[in-house]
Amino acid sequence: MLHSKASPMVSDVSALKSEHGNFFAVDRRAWSLVCDLKSISAAAAYLILARGSQGDMRTTSWSVNAIEDRTNIPRLRAKDAIKALLEGKVIEQRRGGTKPQYYLLPPAEIENRRTPVESLTADERLVLEVIASHPDGIEVPTGSRKKDPWPFGSPRSIVERLIRKGLVRSIGGSWSKVAATRLPATPDEADWIWLPNSIVEGVGEETSPIERIRQSQSLAALRLFVDLYHVQSLATDGGVHWRQLQQSFHRKQIGQRADFVVWAFWIDSLKAWGGQPFVNAHMTGQTEEVERADGTKGHRDTGWPIFWGALEVLTSTGLVEFVPHLVDSDTQEGTVLHPLAYREGEPLEQNLTVSARDAALSMLNPEQQDWVLARADTVRVVPVRKHIKDVQLVGLARLRHRAKTTATADWFKRMPEWSALADRYLDLIAGIEGERPAA
Repeated sequence: MLHSKASPMVSDVSALKSEHGNFFAVDRRAWSLVCDLKSISAAAAYLILARGSQGDMRTTSWSVNAIEDRTNIPRLRAKDAIKALLEGKVIEQRRGGTKPQYYLLPPAEIENRRTPVESLTADERLVLEVIASHPDGIEVPTGSRKKDPWPFGSPRSIVERLIRKGLVRSIGGSWSKVAATRLPATPDEADWIWLPNSIVEGVGEETSPIERIRQSQSLAALRLFVDLYHVQSLATDGGVHWRQLQQSFHRKQIGQRADFVVWAFWIDSLKAWGGQPFVNAHMTGQTEEVERADGTKGHRDTGWPIFWGALEVLTSTGLVEFVPHLVDSDTQEGTVLHPLAYREGEPLEQNLTVSARDAALSMLNPEQQDWVLARADTVRVVPVRKHIKDVQLVGLARLRHRAKTTATADWFKRMPEWSALADRYLDLIAGIEGERPAA
């Protein structure tokens, strides 16, 4: 569901960390459970402990001193933050004394420590797996045949036992339709979020990103900040995919020459799609009536203002920027043609945009050129082959601090492509100039 606001799977993490360096990782599901503690100090402390982790990404000897050195959290509150992590069962202390050591627990172990699960029979585990595979709930039959996914016999009696154990809940007032609350703890693969060390350490004399967000006292912003690193794909998309989160643009055809159509774009609004984990984390399940821009009434989850407020913290602190990219279609199957960034993005992306603008201007008559130049601060123009009828400009969310991973390196390798494309736009200008009669 769309909502708008106006205007590496790796098994040997220690080898990867040592090969590239300058980054660390937290487990996505464990991070969610940390945020459930509702303490921004505890969440910031958790990230700092993770930054000091060893090659397993879980064992850390960083403690109160590390938190005090990297934030403005005073010593007593740093101790309270670690205490909250311990009491919340997201970490465990493996060594005490003046040089303590902590272990960042896997998510399944966190859940099992918070609410221990009774041992299950084989039939109970099978029924629970069937129910868990249907997130919206499933009707439980009174009986079952061998070819059904349910165990042979009476699944409802097994479901009754699972309800008593707190692993299944009824839906809609009828216990015959049920959904799983959670699975018992089982060994699971970590779902790592790769984070640059600089979000904890800062760069040069700047205040670190973690501390800047902590100063805003927005736990939602800190959670979103980390979650966006999980969905950002620099090498493939140049940022977060635009069908998850985007800055949208108005589009207008302002000229045409030969095989090219000249398009103008200007900012419309921010949009986000519900159903994404980084969005769902802020939803409440409660709705409120709102008035749309056109004056009509509608309903939205009460969590949307929290999400947009969190994003505002990240953009206003310069930790996230929206970098416009030209795509051949604003759909899930669309692909990026190239960046179209003036003040955003990297220098080679900006140079490409200037070349595209100059090529577009060369294809326009004086009146059309005046229209563009009068709106130079807000309008971006580019010539596009006319067969690309659904071309659109979309702003991709991009995190300013980047981990030095293989994916980041692959993205930087594309920069020469933008330089070569800028040269092709300049060739277009030269060709057009050559067609014009001498004065």
